[in-house]
Amino acid sequence: DQRNFGSIIRSALFFGADAVMTSRGCACKVGPLVSRISVGAMECMDIYRANNYPRTLGMARESGWKVMCATTSTWGTAPLVAADDLPRLSAPTILVIGNEETGVSDEILKLSDTNVHIPARADIPSHIDSLNAGVAAGVVMAAIRFEGE
Repeated sequence: DQRNFGSIIRSALFFGADAVMTSRGCACKVGPLVSRISVGAMECMDIYRANNYPRTLGMARESGWKVMCATTSTWGTAPLVAADDLPRLSAPTILVIGNEETGVSDEILKLSDTNVHIPARADIPSHIDSLNAGVAAGVVMAAIRFEGE
């Protein structure tokens, strides 16, 4: 969704990310709507498209990067940490935000060093189990930016 993507780019710039990367499967076209929603942040950020996202993440991990997936899933071996309990980052980190329909794929979750979730209020209706992707990205980026402060 172009609106989510614009929002993610804007949050990434605001919270100090170095770049934004999309996967080949991302249907969102980078264009005028994304630029408008990002309030021009798109023009200030490096934006990359990975043709093979799992391979790209694997290569990044081999180079010392960490992979953090925003998810509601407990699948995989990486610890599931609440956004407000994130430990201080010890290495450059790639934050993976899945799509709103299916989330982060199992293939990508296998590569994750940490899975992060945003806990909801206990009394929220059960059919509201997650946030919009753009909002979730901003919440997690804020948690990363301000962890330990």
